Amino acid sequence: MFAIRPLRRVEQQLAVRGARDLEPVTTAGAPIEIRSLIVALNRLLRALRDAGQAERRFLENAAHQLRTPLAGMLAHLELLAADSALDQRARVEDILAGGRRLARTTHQLLALARSDSTLRTVASLDPVYLPDIIEAAIGPRLAAADRAQVEIGAQVEPAEVGGVRWLLEEAMSNLVDNALAATPPGGNVTLGCGRADGRAFLEVLDTGVGIPAQERSHVFERFFRASNARATGSGLGLAIVREVAAIHGAEVSINAGPEGVGTVVRLAFPESSSPDR
Repeated sequence: MFAIRPLRRVEQQLAVRGARDLEPVTTAGAPIEIRSLIVALNRLLRALRDAGQAERRFLENAAHQLRTPLAGMLAHLELLAADSALDQRARVEDILAGGRRLARTTHQLLALARSDSTLRTVASLDPVYLPDIIEAAIGPRLAAADRAQVEIGAQVEPAEVGGVRWLLEEAMSNLVDNALAATPPGGNVTLGCGRADGRAFLEVLDTGVGIPAQERSHVFERFFRASNARATGSGLGLAIVREVAAIHGAEVSINAGPEGVGTVVRLAFPESSSPDR
């Protein structure tokens, strides 16, 4: 037993790490017999970290390079749709819709890359007032909800957490977009925040088609789309929500709505989050 104590210390160092912690294992106090093993392990960790950084840089660069020409293309298509004759307008609007989906996917890829980088580097979380997150998510989507003939509203109670504001806004934006896409005309989407069981929360409730129970464990995977999805999409929205939850130590739950209608997605923050204002 005495002979394997140094290996146990290395094991304990690795056991307490998160899946994304690729910092080198310390050789301090390690006997010379296992230092070569630790050096080899650190070489592997460094290679994995470099590969992850290269992937994030690629996503960030690709997304940035696409955003500017996409914005210009969409602006010209909108003008073309407005000026086209009726027999051509439908075709132009189809192209415009495809361009908007591409722009949305580009934005989501960039958000994933940025959230992954934040997860590795964030040193502290700032106080974030959750009703402000709700307001930021609803405002830009009022017109989309009107076009979809879906009523959008909020049930807000004061709550504050330690967090990264832009990430929480990104998570809620993706949840609201998903809810609007899943809800048929005449339905409702309700954003909420407050405290329950001593924990602050954010949630989005819709009266849409719901998510099959057997697929709920898969919807956080990148590019996965539910079999009953009403609209086309990239399948990245809930993956972003999962990344944001991990940064904040929050739990994400997906359940059927009241009486089994629709879906409710909730982010429940740790009890150690900042107290209410």
